Amino acid sequence: MKSVYKSAFTLVELLVVIAITGILTSLLLPAVQSAREAAKQINCQNNLKQIALSVCNYHDIRKILPPARFATRPGEPEEHNCALDQPSWFVHIMPFIEQTNLFDGFDLFDSFESAPKESVEQALSIFICPSRRNSATAVSEEQIFTETLPCGCGGVTRRVPRAALGDYAANHGDVSSGWLGESTDFYYAGNGTGSIISVRPMCTGGKSVGWTDRINLASLLDGTSNTFLIGEKHIPPNKFKMPPLDGPIYSSLYFPSIARVGGPGVPIVRNQFQDEPVVFQFGSSHPQICNFAMADGSVQSISNTIDTITLGRLCHRADSEIINYDGFH
Repeated sequence: MKSVYKSAFTLVELLVVIAITGILTSLLLPAVQSAREAAKQINCQNNLKQIALSVCNYHDIRKILPPARFATRPGEPEEHNCALDQPSWFVHIMPFIEQTNLFDGFDLFDSFESAPKESVEQALSIFICPSRRNSATAVSEEQIFTETLPCGCGGVTRRVPRAALGDYAANHGDVSSGWLGESTDFYYAGNGTGSIISVRPMCTGGKSVGWTDRINLASLLDGTSNTFLIGEKHIPPNKFKMPPLDGPIYSSLYFPSIARVGGPGVPIVRNQFQDEPVVFQFGSSHPQICNFAMADGSVQSISNTIDTITLGRLCHRADSEIINYDGFH
């Protein structure tokens, strides 16, 4: 009687196959992750493109650029002192991103919290960078926060409501006007050198009815293709959902949540995990670059190692300086 032998893998052969599979997987994983990040970056750039186009459409209709926020300036007369937490530029452009129903819940001249709760808490995917998070997680919980001015010259404690967050910020300009406690400091209304800046409300009977410090595309004397409109804002992971870096984007109260600056002293953040000091800086969750929408509606990926002088020139709307930068992508 003949013996019957069945062929099978030996233990050594099985271990070799497992080892080879592990090696191939480890080689493939970075490529897969790179492809995913590339797709997210394209999505992020598309968000910026759509936001920029909505701002341009706003300008076409209103003949001005939207205000970053209503704010005050030391020594201003009573006619400019009715700035509350009115809705920010994110709310102003809602009708131009097909969010009219959401926009209708806000009063541009009243507190953003006067809007329905569901409007205040409605995070929109167009305002979210997919490399960082999604709209389902871009909502902060109610909290108490004490805000201190960068000059260390004052502070106020506020209740921060549960509200929608976002990953983009208006270009408020550079810091050439100062940030050491003078009335000319860049974060006060009317002092921004960028394209979407803080403005002073026009007040009647203690209520805002309009605003001054109006900026239009003609104000961008350096040219729309040479001036940032919007960029990605840096938020270190340990500061997610924490104002002022990551506060309610529909409110005017928290400058760093809705606007950023760049230039000497304020570079683009190179490491997404950098914690301090980052209050006013642009920065992204993408490796090596930060995306910006220009005032002409185009989107550019800027190296996060760009020199701060050139960065400042791209942030300043009218410094009349020649921009010598070939790093646009």
